[in-house]
Amino acid sequence: MLSTMQTADVEPKVKITSLRPPRKPELEKIRDEVLAESKNLSNEEVFNQLKDQVRNIHAAYLFTPNGVEVLADLCKVISSTPVSFYYASWKNLAGILNLSFHQIGCIEQIKSDPTEIVLKTYAQHWDATLDTIVSALQSLKRYDALSVIQKGFQELERVARQEQIKRTENITSEIDSIIHGKGTSDGILRPEHLSVLAYQLPITLKLFPTIDKEKKEILVKDNEILKNEGQLQNKSIVTKKKGKKFSKAVMLTFAADGEEIARKIAAQFRKQRGRHLPIGVLILEQHIDKVLQNPEEYITHIFPQMSYIVPILTEGYLLALKGNSHHEGSSLSSIDSMYVKFIHDLMMKYYVQNNCKNDKFRCIIPDGHYLNIINHKHMELDPVLKVYVKESEVEQLACRMLKISCVVDKFNRGA
Repeated sequence: MLSTMQTADVEPKVKITSLRPPRKPELEKIRDEVLAESKNLSNEEVFNQLKDQVRNIHAAYLFTPNGVEVLADLCKVISSTPVSFYYASWKNLAGILNLSFHQIGCIEQIKSDPTEIVLKTYAQHWDATLDTIVSALQSLKRYDALSVIQKGFQELERVARQEQIKRTENITSEIDSIIHGKGTSDGILRPEHLSVLAYQLPITLKLFPTIDKEKKEILVKDNEILKNEGQLQNKSIVTKKKGKKFSKAVMLTFAADGEEIARKIAAQFRKQRGRHLPIGVLILEQHIDKVLQNPEEYITHIFPQMSYIVPILTEGYLLALKGNSHHEGSSLSSIDSMYVKFIHDLMMKYYVQNNCKNDKFRCIIPDGHYLNIINHKHMELDPVLKVYVKESEVEQLACRMLKISCVVDKFNRGA
């Protein structure tokens, strides 16, 4: 009996194998995706809440310092997905965001992150908001991307509202109200330098006309909005509405030898003309505390919000365009003379993007400089300086800007 038991103990154990065939990796992947989708469907309410939260936040916030991290996370998730029939890739995102077939083809040729270019192209639009991106990802069932961006989008919403509060608090003068505004006409919170976004894209992806043309706004006190040239014509008359101070906003740009003339012209523009609103004038020197914090940023921000840019054409101005310093005044001369070339570069970019139409630049030549300026070699080659008047014709220019009859013509001729 003992030997029998010993024999039983040493018998090899039989390994029981399953009769079920091995699982196929492809089917396992589909199974996991279905399970993940069913789990994500329970999060639809969370993503709908996120969509409501960022409904009024402009998509350009993704390209601010506060949005870089969440933009990078979103691009990693979408751009790492191969373009195929089975997956929602950056091409599908571009289609839902209404990019054209040709734009998508151009993005394919660019050696850059395609998702980033898609989002930057979309963010050019005046009404592009973050909730549209959330909706697009929901439509594509890219819940992985939605989970990645959730906290980042919520943070951008907080930043945008804080920035809007600061802009409101920082309005200290009438001209600041034109430049910065107390709010927006449509409730969308936009970052500063929205118009700069288009400059970062290749020409095949830029909007024509530019952002400023697509939805041109001049923001004034108490949220009074004057939109586009047609409406401005009808709203240049003073009404009883509280807070309206200007009908047009212009920026003077000049070299050191044009400083005194610029101040005289500014005073002329700012005059009340009967029942008509005066013209608001921006001179950098008069806002030097804000300008010195970051001059290029300040100028780039206010440039698209001006109705007109008015260069004072002097010999010093034309020399400055060549990069030659020409300071006849002291070291305390106006800061405006330091940024003549920078503003002129912005003028050239605007002119090209506006299909070579000059609807924004009106030059003034001092009477004593007139012959020297119009015969200067530079004037033959510079397209943005072709529209000009003499200093003695400033009142007529102001009337044309306001689109009113110039009642002083007869008086001037008599003088």
